[in-house]
Amino acid sequence: MAGNLILIVEDDAIIASMLHGMLLDAGYRESVVVPSGEAAIEAVATHSPTLVLMDIKLAGQIDGVAAAQRIHEVCDVPIVYLTAYAEDQLLERAKASAPYGYLVKPVSERELKATVEMALYRSGLDRKLAESERALREAHELSTALLELGGRSGEAIVMLQDDDHREGLCIYANESFSRISGFSAGELQEVSLFELIHPRDRAVALRDHQRRMKGEDLSGYTEMTLMNRGGQEVLIECTFARSYFRGVPSDVGYLREISTRRMAEEQRLVDDRFLALGNLTAGICRALDGHLSAVSECCEALAAATDLPCEIEELVHVALPHAKHCSAFVQILREYVDDHDEAGFPVDVNQAIETLLELRSITCAPVNIHVKKLLRTDVPLASVNGYRFRQVLLNLITNADYAMMQSNSAGTLSISTESHSDFVRVMIVDDGPGVTAGQADGLLGPSMLSTVMLGGLGLSLGVCRNIVESWGGTLSVEWLPGKGSTYRIDLPADKGDSD
Repeated sequence: MAGNLILIVEDDAIIASMLHGMLLDAGYRESVVVPSGEAAIEAVATHSPTLVLMDIKLAGQIDGVAAAQRIHEVCDVPIVYLTAYAEDQLLERAKASAPYGYLVKPVSERELKATVEMALYRSGLDRKLAESERALREAHELSTALLELGGRSGEAIVMLQDDDHREGLCIYANESFSRISGFSAGELQEVSLFELIHPRDRAVALRDHQRRMKGEDLSGYTEMTLMNRGGQEVLIECTFARSYFRGVPSDVGYLREISTRRMAEEQRLVDDRFLALGNLTAGICRALDGHLSAVSECCEALAAATDLPCEIEELVHVALPHAKHCSAFVQILREYVDDHDEAGFPVDVNQAIETLLELRSITCAPVNIHVKKLLRTDVPLASVNGYRFRQVLLNLITNADYAMMQSNSAGTLSISTESHSDFVRVMIVDDGPGVTAGQADGLLGPSMLSTVMLGGLGLSLGVCRNIVESWGGTLSVEWLPGKGSTYRIDLPADKGDSD
């Protein structure tokens, strides 16, 4: 048979010649004859035969069984034994070397051909099986490595399969996905992933899963919202690919929670808008300040004149306080938009509140909201960024105003400060509608944007909390349905102010 090289190991030259002739007649055109076990070992290394016909009883220091064992240490070539003996002990030794067959001398051409063909056929099957096992082992090792890598990097991993009743059953989920979803690995095995996806994203996610399960390649990342065990929304980024597990098509997904990243992106966007608005406002204030100063000076000069007509004098006395009021308003605006440096500086919390309330009273204060202040005079300076602190204050106060006006068209806003050993506490309390526990779950997340202040440029409550925490402080909120909201801000006291 073309492509097959048979190694004949026989110390009887006549028998070796007969075997060589039989193989030629059977179609095996290539064969090599050696007389000893030592020569057989060298020939295997030199010629790489596809099969070895090995006489058990050989002249030399090693017999055929020992030679076969030595050969199997370096390669898996199939070996068929030749023997004129049938001793039990010899056969037991031969069995241990896992031969592909036995031929008892004298050998007929028919027996030789059949045994060689069966040995080559079995060897081919064994080789394919070994290759399949190796590929399966490598695939298992690779998948295990990927799962471990995903777990170590914090990636959530799920494997989905369909059955006759439901689609997207979680047959595997790692610890990261359990943490995101709030369900244990055991609980998730009874759940379809699409039961956890928010209804607004469910149809698209299911459609993509069905397309992948049909063999379509959908590369890239998508975003969707999961509902965790507590009913809270969790924004995730995910990518899926079709695979197989236990011979069944599977949809394997890598997911990561991006709520924090989205919050940071939102904060950067708001920062950019506030910076642009602040720069614009600062420029306008500088221009107005010069013009208003000139108007005020002219009004003061006219008011000092003694020969003005009565009508003009009355107009001057009306215009002068308005010009001074506008000038004061411009100064407040300039103070609000200045100080964009990110570093923390000692800030007079009481003064920041007073300035902001004065700005609010001039610009956008609801007429039916009564403000109560209790600002302690012994409050130390706070180690915060003044500009960002005013952002947080304005956002919380405006949200409180909006809630009260929407519910009752009136209300009371209470603002107080307290001095503690190492921090300054600011309390903002309204008597608006409050929210229920279920509604409160997501209000500190990235989706809660204030849309009522500065044309939609408000910070989310989650971003406000991040800002305060970046200084080493805390922001907490208590909502009581029908009784209002309480915002508690604890800010680190400035160390230099303690002496």
